[in-house]
Amino acid sequence: MEKNAQPPFLDPQKVKIILAEDNPVNQKVAQMMLNRCGFSVAAANNGIEVIKLLKKASWDLILMDIQMPELDGIRTTKIIRNPESDIPRKDIPIIAMTAQATPGDEQLCLDAGMDAYLSKPITCKGLVAIINKVLGVTHRTNS
Repeated sequence: MEKNAQPPFLDPQKVKIILAEDNPVNQKVAQMMLNRCGFSVAAANNGIEVIKLLKKASWDLILMDIQMPELDGIRTTKIIRNPESDIPRKDIPIIAMTAQATPGDEQLCLDAGMDAYLSKPITCKGLVAIINKVLGVTHRTNS
């Protein structure tokens, strides 16, 4: 980038996010935060639903809870990243989200193929910052 060049700015209305979260309260809070920031969000209750969404449409990012019933975030990520899976976009950015952060959780997520790690409770500012970092852009705010 040139010395005086502006960094690229994120247009949140063009960013389509899958929110993988099984807890209804956490799901609603995260959806409200993301919507307030202008992002388009679809919720999935588990990894099976994430995989179905990935096969139906084009997405830009996944916010992945680690502990979900039926298919957890770690196993879902490994399926997505598997070169032999039938997932159309194996390189989709995945941000881990977890409430029970224990030593080693972040490395476990990164080893599974996730791009970043965010522990709950999440804040709007923290969420936007990590989305920007993973997507490699700057978010312009109205504040």
